[in-house]
Amino acid sequence: MKTQLPLLFITLLFSSTGIFDQNFEPEYKIKEIGLSSASLVSYHFNYKYKPAEKNYFYRISGGYISLTSLLNKGQNSNAGLSIRVGIEKRKSLTKKMDLFYGIDYVPGFNGSFSEGRSVVNISQGIGFGTGIMYRLNKRFYFTAEVLPLLQYSIQVSSERSPVHSLRFNLFSTPVNLGIAYRF
Repeated sequence: MKTQLPLLFITLLFSSTGIFDQNFEPEYKIKEIGLSSASLVSYHFNYKYKPAEKNYFYRISGGYISLTSLLNKGQNSNAGLSIRVGIEKRKSLTKKMDLFYGIDYVPGFNGSFSEGRSVVNISQGIGFGTGIMYRLNKRFYFTAEVLPLLQYSIQVSSERSPVHSLRFNLFSTPVNLGIAYRF
């Protein structure tokens, strides 16, 4: 009985600290790549990196690709680049599901061109990403994320003087759905 009591104490200690938890992030570096979209016409490439012995991920998302000009058969052209650079933390909800949240710096550029008219939008912002990831297995997972954004932008048009704006998109941002691969 005397030898079982310390063993029981150690087991309770380790199980309460999460050492036996299967969702506990490992102490080695992790890299993830993925593709996400909030619509069928634009996509973002995602890269996340967790340094060894850290409890957060560095994340970069960018490469805003718009397929609008292909769908409009060349009548209007739309090109843009949007990058999100930030830090992300994760909390385990269940064995296969995690909550993640973070803060990002978001510079952007977007240009629209049609017959005789051009509009260029340059922006800077701070994003607050929150989402859920569902692990299919050790390598693949699905994500759903909302990305509220506080953003300052200047819009320059060939038809009028520059327009400055400051906006906070809280409820107007669509849900980004994605798939990612961990290596």
